[in-house]
Amino acid sequence: MGLSGEDTADLNMILLEGAETTAREFLAASMDTAARKRLPVLVQIAPALAEALASDAAAHGLTQAGALPLMVQRVPADALPSKPCEITEVRDPQAAAAAVALVSAAFSLPPEMVARALGSSALAETGCRFYLASNDGVAASSVAVTREGKVAGVWCMATPSERQGQGWGRALLSRAIDRLRDDGVERFYLFATAAGFPLYRSLGFETIAEEVIWVKGHSTQAHG
Repeated sequence: MGLSGEDTADLNMILLEGAETTAREFLAASMDTAARKRLPVLVQIAPALAEALASDAAAHGLTQAGALPLMVQRVPADALPSKPCEITEVRDPQAAAAAVALVSAAFSLPPEMVARALGSSALAETGCRFYLASNDGVAASSVAVTREGKVAGVWCMATPSERQGQGWGRALLSRAIDRLRDDGVERFYLFATAAGFPLYRSLGFETIAEEVIWVKGHSTQAHG
């Protein structure tokens, strides 16, 4: 469970997996916490639990809002030409502000809300690295990566709509992955939105599960 305290379900997430009894208890406790804080929430339920917990989710006031593919890249994708640009890791407040602006624009969230939710993570102080793709000093795409040993998660892939389809996301993600593979990462995973799915598949990511999504309250990404 990760509750930012912000008034959008996209920034207050509950992930359910594991044993059914434990997941049911965790869902109840998490929804009680969210209710006390008056927060909207987005709940991801692993496929093995989706049917068993559906009635529980509905009883907690959640509305089913589709599915989110869990994708994994086990081996490096074949090298493809990518857009010439500069790839940098966020290490200073100015770059962090650029990452916040990109996430805000890509996910239709107020920038001050994104800044509060990301906090110091945009400056790589909590095990989360942000990378930017830029051209002539202007940031066009950003992505966050978390790492645990030889496995890395890809999050917040953000390219504003006016720059989508121009190769920024491909250049950024492929080169960030290359850097991390050189540093010992062997496997990458992510949860794909409909907009990002074709890019991830073209980079060698494979769908291994379909997480069921339930929402209570406002969300810009999932709609019940």
